[in-house]
Parts: sequence; structure tokens; C-alpha cells
Amino acid sequence: TIEEILGPIDNQIITWIGDINNVLISLLQASQIFRFRLKIASPKAILLKNKSVINKFKSINIDFCSDPVDAIKKADCVMTDAWVSMGEKKSTNKKKMFKNFQVNENLMQHTHKKTIFMHCLPAHRNEEVTDSVIDSKMSAVWQQAQNRMYVQQSILNYCIG
Repeated sequence: TIEEILGPIDNQIITWIGDINNVLISLLQASQIFRFRLKIASPKAILLKNKSVINKFKSINIDFCSDPVDAIKKADCVMTDAWVSMGEKKSTNKKKMFKNFQVNENLMQHTHKKTIFMHCLPAHRNEEVTDSVIDSKMSAVWQQAQNRMYVQQSILNYCIG
């Protein structure tokens, strides 16, 4: 999806804002293969809790920080995911921890005009992302979901055939 919209991924700066979860781990692994720059913004407590992940993936093209504004500058693509993952206990404390990490218009003002927004869905609207961002022209969420459907169909076809 990124390459369809922005061109070769190895020239892109992708910013992840949110929890250190399965989606981010996949992004970290992909950044090692495809050589895009990855900037991650997560609360200090989450970063401290995930030191082993940070140490494993710390490299020239990966930066971890606790300031979403700093992480989002010069981003070509901004990504996020639900703050509380499926199967995880709902935690009001965790939501409080992430309140300054919401992807909203104020945060997106620190990017450039061609920056796109992505979310793997389902989104908790007005929690990790506001309606005004996910429904905006910069949102590639629906194209991303459509592409994911084709990839999953291909994987099923491969497994069956």
C-alpha cells in the first residue's frame, strides 16, 4: 500500500505511534528487510517495559522515543493500532498512558502534505485516532484493508493448492 501511494518503500520514513505490539514487531522485522526508516513513539513506561525488543531492533534505521511530535516530523507514513490489543485486559491506566499519543489533526500538522495515515483495523475511533484523521484524504486505511484481503486470499490459495 505504501509503495502504491508513495513509491519505493526504502526511501520512506514510517512513524509508528502507540504500543509495542505484534503489528509493530512485524514492522520492525520488515524494516530490516526493506530498509525503510522506522521511528517509534511510545510512552516511557512502555519503552522501559520492552527494553529487550528495543535492544534487539535498535539500528541505524530504527529510532525509539517517547515524544510523538519528534517522531512524526518528516514522516511519509504514520501508523497506529489499538492501544489495548485483542485478548488483553481492558485497562483504563493504559489508556491514560497513551492519551498524548492519539493521532489527531494537531499531531498530523507536524508532517508534510503528502504524508499518509495507516491503521490495521479495527480502529477505536477517537481513542488512538480521531475521526478527522481516519476519514481524511491522507488516510490509506481502506486501501490497506483491501490489499490485506488480497494477500490473505493468496496465502489461503497457496496453503490449499
